[in-house]
Amino acid sequence: MHRISSESSSVRYESNSPIPSLSQSYKAEIESADVYWYTLRLMVLEYVNEPRFQKMYVRKTTPQERQDEIVSTKHNRRVSWFSGSSVPNRGLDETDVVQKCLLKLEQRLSLIAMNKVKVGDDKLRRSLLKLYNDVFLNPDMGRIMKSVQRFEELIVYFTKASNGELNKLVVDDIQQELYKQVSYFIDLLIELAATDITPEIRAKLNQYKDSVKPSKKILKEYSPSTSRDHLPSSNLVDVTVKPTFRLNEVTHSSYFMKLFQKDPVSMQQDIIKVMNEAVNSVYCQELRLRKEKLNKDEVFDIEDFESERDFNLWKNFEVGETASLIDRFNVKGDHAASLNGSTVIIPPNARSTFVSLVCKILRDDSSQNSNTLNFSQAAMFFITKASKYWRLDYHSTFATLVYSAANLTILKEEDLNIQLAENVMNFIRVRILKTEDNMDTAVWNALDRREWLENLIYTANRCTNTIDYLLTALFSNTKPKFSSILAFYYSNIEADPSMVLYKQQSNALDRKMIKRFHRTIFKVSEQFYISLLDTVPKDDSIEIQHIQDVAEQIIEQVKSIQKRYNRPLLDKVMLAHECATVLIEAFGSDASTMIKRVEKYNISKRGESIAPADALEAYSIFKELRNIYSQIQPDKPFPCKLEKLFVKYVTILCDEVSGKILKVIDSSIKNETWEVVNEEANFSSSVFEIFKMINESIGLFKRLEWENDYQIAKVITFLLKSFSDGLHFYSNTLIRMIEDDLIQDDFDIQEDENKDPHEPRSSLIKSQHTWSFHGMKNALSSTPTVAVPRPYQFKNRTCVLLSNLESMIAKINDLDEQLNAERLSELVQNYETDRNKKRVSKGEEQQLHQLYTIRVIKADNIKGFSNEGLSNGLVSLVDTSKQREIGKTRVVRKSTNPNWDEEFEIEIPVNHVRSISMMVWHRPSGKFQSLGNYDLCGKCSLLLDPKRFTDDGFPNELTLELDTQGKLYLNVSLESEKIDALFSIGRAYRTLTRARDRAIELIISKFSAFVGYAFSRETLKKVCGANGTIPASNDAVYDAILPLFDYLNSNLNVLASTLSQDLLFKVMLRAWSCILKAADSLLLPPLSMARSKRLSGSKTFWGNAMSNALGNTYTVPGYGRALTQREMETTFAWLNALCVDFFHNNGEGPPLSALKNNHYQTLLLIPAYYDKSAVELKEEAERLSPNYLKFLRQMTFGTDTHRRLSKRLVTLARKGTVMANASKKSRTRVQKEIEREENDPLERSTETLDIIYRILMVKGELDYVHQQLSARTKVRKSIATEKLVKAAVKGQKLKYKNNIYRLCRS
Repeated sequence: MHRISSESSSVRYESNSPIPSLSQSYKAEIESADVYWYTLRLMVLEYVNEPRFQKMYVRKTTPQERQDEIVSTKHNRRVSWFSGSSVPNRGLDETDVVQKCLLKLEQRLSLIAMNKVKVGDDKLRRSLLKLYNDVFLNPDMGRIMKSVQRFEELIVYFTKASNGELNKLVVDDIQQELYKQVSYFIDLLIELAATDITPEIRAKLNQYKDSVKPSKKILKEYSPSTSRDHLPSSNLVDVTVKPTFRLNEVTHSSYFMKLFQKDPVSMQQDIIKVMNEAVNSVYCQELRLRKEKLNKDEVFDIEDFESERDFNLWKNFEVGETASLIDRFNVKGDHAASLNGSTVIIPPNARSTFVSLVCKILRDDSSQNSNTLNFSQAAMFFITKASKYWRLDYHSTFATLVYSAANLTILKEEDLNIQLAENVMNFIRVRILKTEDNMDTAVWNALDRREWLENLIYTANRCTNTIDYLLTALFSNTKPKFSSILAFYYSNIEADPSMVLYKQQSNALDRKMIKRFHRTIFKVSEQFYISLLDTVPKDDSIEIQHIQDVAEQIIEQVKSIQKRYNRPLLDKVMLAHECATVLIEAFGSDASTMIKRVEKYNISKRGESIAPADALEAYSIFKELRNIYSQIQPDKPFPCKLEKLFVKYVTILCDEVSGKILKVIDSSIKNETWEVVNEEANFSSSVFEIFKMINESIGLFKRLEWENDYQIAKVITFLLKSFSDGLHFYSNTLIRMIEDDLIQDDFDIQEDENKDPHEPRSSLIKSQHTWSFHGMKNALSSTPTVAVPRPYQFKNRTCVLLSNLESMIAKINDLDEQLNAERLSELVQNYETDRNKKRVSKGEEQQLHQLYTIRVIKADNIKGFSNEGLSNGLVSLVDTSKQREIGKTRVVRKSTNPNWDEEFEIEIPVNHVRSISMMVWHRPSGKFQSLGNYDLCGKCSLLLDPKRFTDDGFPNELTLELDTQGKLYLNVSLESEKIDALFSIGRAYRTLTRARDRAIELIISKFSAFVGYAFSRETLKKVCGANGTIPASNDAVYDAILPLFDYLNSNLNVLASTLSQDLLFKVMLRAWSCILKAADSLLLPPLSMARSKRLSGSKTFWGNAMSNALGNTYTVPGYGRALTQREMETTFAWLNALCVDFFHNNGEGPPLSALKNNHYQTLLLIPAYYDKSAVELKEEAERLSPNYLKFLRQMTFGTDTHRRLSKRLVTLARKGTVMANASKKSRTRVQKEIEREENDPLERSTETLDIIYRILMVKGELDYVHQQLSARTKVRKSIATEKLVKAAVKGQKLKYKNNIYRLCRS
């Protein structure tokens, strides 16, 4: 036999040969790009052959008619080609008639859209509504429609709309349907213009309707010879619409782009690339070659079919369809193209290409609904066209390939989705096979039959998985139902002719299924039996009735299963027999030992053994079990053994104590007054009670002086685990209370959109609690200083709560030193490793969790809602499965690039997946705004799946696209919970420090608004004038910042009355950080503006002239003009005064080393470069750019000679893990490593380069900066790719490409 490679039919079906798996048959042999290009050519080929592009000619007008048209033009009246008569119109001209008709047409289409006028034909209604949407509901078309002067223009608009809609549907004869719709539309125009239309126009309209009637004569292209022989060439005008190949005109191009994830620009380019390839002549040549091979039996021959009749049916169908396609696409006069051994339209491996295409379509459609199979119109277009044009539409081939695609995509889950599988099979039967004869798979060709059998076996395995899963619920209160899956299996798998033939020759499939069911039944029965044993008391309260209850429950379950499933599963497995065998053998093995133990306890308590009546009652139950066993296992003796010894009392006691810890903590919170214990202790009574409890609990077991160090270490480990969980609950409760205390709105300096900006200050400030942005602006011109708002009234409880968190952190350090958690952890680990031991107490069996830390860093280019195009942004995290909010960030005011940098911890059971909805909100300005009044800037989803993240606590960087605009930047880390002393201490410490830092952040946020106002252009305007050029004295400079001095001093005095000095210093340093951020935003625009708002980076001539005239510089959208030198000096004078005079305060406050941190040092770089020209700055940027590349490579890989940076990054990442916080020693070690690795020259060089770029932005070089940042992005992607390649070579796995920690971790 001779076969062509495109059909891969050299593999013949041999019944005794092994059937490969479906994944083996399709080993990704088709590149995604090949599928894309072949499908694209198919779409373009269909596009250029649409009816709207067929050749069409009309008669020319006479000279007299042209003269009439000229005369009409002089009177501003154009005559349509419909008015071809030499007799001029005596009434309204065609322009007036068309314009009056347009109004009526719009009204009629509106009624159709509202279903007030019925249109019986759904396809016609779609076309009319498309015209209504494109022409009358499109504001841009209003001006165009006012200039319409001829009816033919309206007809062209409708023809375009109709053709587009028909090509989205599966229509047998598009030409005929298009003619029907155009005829209807012309009749509609005549009806609407009946009172105004002239007989001549009516006649021409009817004549045009006849001209579009489909026929070979009309669709025929008139060659020069034809026009001479049949029609005078002078009377023919070519009105053919030619394909433009514009993306928006290509039918189904939008669906195609979505399917292949292509952007419009590249898609348009690709269409242009293939427009000269996807032509009729090329396709016809490929069809002719296929026809030749069909005639030579090179595709299939008679040996591939069960009978000569089946072969002839297939061949006649293929030859006929091929000839039909050649006849359709053949263009007279075109020369046959040379293929040079390759195909352009029909893929070389058409089957695999088609399967890949359908896989893409199924994945796309299944994302909408996972239980249905409703192909969209566009999807059906590609499936039907590809199968037809690639010659795969013979029923057996088409059905087989669709089935393969379904199994490779929507049905590839381990358990069978019965509803979806039924839909797939129904689709194949109804839409593809259609007749009973076609459904006889035994007579299909060998290739299709073999692949169909592979699919059946694949589905049979999924059925096995589903039945196996149902078997795990055999002993539940609600028994599983096998009817639906068995009905599907018997009707679709077992009854299939090809499967019948296969099973006649091999029973391997059945053997495998039965073996698996036996294994599962054994396992589930064993688990049920263990659950029964757990009900038996383990102390001296045990009675014979407890053992009897176990036996009775076994009998009850066996009878229940026998009654529910009286027929064998798959006619081979008796469920009741299998379950009874496992349960009775297990019970019989344990019975003797249990009875002896009961006797022992009865003797010790009452001095006598089991009561005879009780023993005989138990015996009857045991005998019934034995009778059941003898019936199902007549050749085996009844076993009778007892179980292992009790769990030791020490472990029971440990479980009891562990279970009480959370209750004690909850009780201590409820009984709290939130007052400090005494003047020396800044914490309340709950801190004392909780740590007293844990110290006494640990002391209780230590005083036992347990000889087995491992067991006592394990007990303390369990206690620490419960204690860690309790502190997690305690800290979360305190944070919620702090949030409640601070729920009232902070001092908000805002623009009131409803007030006159020139209204007097006295009318704007309504109370002492409000502060108006305009009021402050007006006050600048009337008063020398700004009134300082009252300090925020922090509640005493808030300060006590914060002090409690700080005190607990200190006590965790003390506990760690007392217990030596490192030794406990090492002891347990070594013991269990040496003895392969995994359990001592039931406490270890409690459900563990996986801990996800979501760090919300920042967002770029979010939607703005204020008049200035800015937003007061916050992020809300919502658990979609529980429909509850996990947490939310603070509000960052007036920014489209907010920076939050806040962490949230989420507990999820091990190996569970959770979807988190991340919603970015704009909080409208004003007090007491509820979430219902917020505006949604955008949202995105985050899937917490342990398979996507490395389980080491190191952050994975994520960038999520918001559904409206902008991006959200996150770090996500994952750590699995452990029964380990170090892990429990580390988690407790990290939980408390995060809660404390969160509380400080919430406190600082209450007066951050005034900080933002103090460091604002309005305050600078007061000192330096509107243009920033007015000289100001030192007194004026400092007077402008005095309100901030007073405001900060008032707020910190309130806190200082309750907080310890160390804690107050932490609050002050966080306030200083807030000031540095405000100053940073005032001094220069962020680089994110260059990334998200690419505008012209060069000033126009007019822009330069205006800038020179006004004495200012380039204005950056979203930031404003650049600060002048005076404004820059004023801002740094404020920073220096705050740093030295206010915060440090001659050593009374935090040390200068903490205040003059990296951020402060980076800001000091600005004056050094600010007065340089753009040319000088660019030269400096070019000099520093290579250092950025070195920085990036070191950040990713590290080198033998430069390990400092990569090591520092790893240390910073490790600092946030649980194990890094597990002991005081490890925390100190990590902090010293970070301090030792600071001030890396390459990192400082990169920070300097960023400052230079930001200065260039205010100097009008936004395009230059955008280009540099884009180049950075390309470099990062290139290095990330290189990293992945190196990781693959070394056999390492990277879960995220942009994670810089994985390979450089020490």
